[in-house]
Amino acid sequence: NDNIKHRHDLNLPIPNSRGKAVIVKLYDTADGALKLNEVVDLVGIVSLDPALAQLDPMEGHPSTSLMPPPSLVPRVHAVHIKKVEHNNPLVGPGISEKLNQQEMSRVRDQLMYILTQAMLGDELAAEYLLYHLISKVCGRRDIQVLGKMCLNLFNVNSNNNWIKRLYTILGLLVPGSHYLPLSRHHLDTTNFVPTKDMEANRLVAGSLQLPAGTNLVVDETQMSDGQLNPRGLANLTAVGNLIRWQKLEYDFKYSSLEYETDISVLVLSEGRSLLPSDYQVKVIPEESLVEANYRNINSILSQDLLNRIRVYLTQCREADYNLPDDVQSAVTQDFVQLRQEDPNRFTAEDLHAHLTLARLVALSQGKTNLEAEDWTKVKNLEANRRANRTPQPRGQASLPNGMPIHISAN
Repeated sequence: NDNIKHRHDLNLPIPNSRGKAVIVKLYDTADGALKLNEVVDLVGIVSLDPALAQLDPMEGHPSTSLMPPPSLVPRVHAVHIKKVEHNNPLVGPGISEKLNQQEMSRVRDQLMYILTQAMLGDELAAEYLLYHLISKVCGRRDIQVLGKMCLNLFNVNSNNNWIKRLYTILGLLVPGSHYLPLSRHHLDTTNFVPTKDMEANRLVAGSLQLPAGTNLVVDETQMSDGQLNPRGLANLTAVGNLIRWQKLEYDFKYSSLEYETDISVLVLSEGRSLLPSDYQVKVIPEESLVEANYRNINSILSQDLLNRIRVYLTQCREADYNLPDDVQSAVTQDFVQLRQEDPNRFTAEDLHAHLTLARLVALSQGKTNLEAEDWTKVKNLEANRRANRTPQPRGQASLPNGMPIHISAN
């Protein structure tokens, strides 16, 4: 009976009927050594005996009487525990499959071909998508988050299952991904933010409770006109805050706590997104190519190529990066000159966006230093995107975090 009662209550951030959960008992672990949502490798002793669980002084506490039994959620007594820097088993100490710069360049070309096919012939959108896939939070300065690259690809639709096919390809390439349909029903009925259950004395997971390095694909094409309920508005605000500040606010009923995140967010929308983003690119697809292009991808994406792309993406994300003095000086001169020509055309935020993209352009080619040619490439990319691929500005009401709203109310 206990198993039936708890079967659908494993408290997984992403509900999964085949999902597994364990309760880990830690010993001699300093407070703060582990943080919420960190990925760990652990070695421990598994206990399935309910009698032993009842003898545990922690589980004998009244507030833990609602815990699922060990037969459903095993107890693991940790002997050794280690944080995981990334979730790619193909990259790490003792693994010889590391790509040199020449191999990185070759794999980059192959990946660009696959992404261009997936974007139905749009090479510019594919290139920005590649940079998005290797982005990560590399630092924080006051409230500014360095390194993140939330990408909004708009003029996208679900005809011929294009979005689902695209997500399938992205899910194959990266170690961890999650598809989030931004429909009114999903927003109004799902917990996006973790909430404390005071009676059970546990944190009830939310679907944005994801480990660092996760690629979150937000499908805004699922949105329909109508009024969001309070939960829906709170969920929408939470997604906006995650994108803008890379933070997720946990609801502890009587107070809230913010936890830092590192989640790469890709927003797919038909028109201008209602969510904030760092880069917006209008996709110009050849929609008649959906079937042929994805068949082509399937035919060339062998296990060997897939593994090399996976190694490539992780190496790019985890690589060191340096901005040499001479290039930094050239960047500064460019900035000053552009500001003199038109102070409103090139702001400090624009410089930050250029520098973020420059880092990714260099890393995508296996370089650890930014070179002058990379900076020139970034200026050309951004000039093209801003002139031809960005939506027209609009004046709209917004949520408290500055996120615009354009959902029509009934």
